[in-house]
Amino acid sequence: MINLIIDGIIAALLDAFLNTAVYMDQVKWGLNPPCFIVNCVNPANQLFVGTKYKRDNLFSVQYFPVSKTGAKAECYAVCDSLYQALEIIGVQGDLLRGTGAL
Repeated sequence: MINLIIDGIIAALLDAFLNTAVYMDQVKWGLNPPCFIVNCVNPANQLFVGTKYKRDNLFSVQYFPVSKTGAKAECYAVCDSLYQALEIIGVQGDLLRGTGAL
């Protein structure tokens, strides 16, 4: 399921940021800004009720700016757009809403 959610996040990023590369794993070399890296951080699975489980998945979306001198301003502008782009994502034909941001 985590991979399907990451696919939904990547699709939403590609729709919102047309000329920006999106990676699913860490890039050791050849990083071409502007780009995003998407990872699932510390997934948790706990028994909730009976045989039902509650899953908490925290996703990291890192942005690497193209600008060297105005990098912070570029990151802030992208951050504002990210909230809207990732508020609701598509996962296998269903819509999934995030529950918070850090």
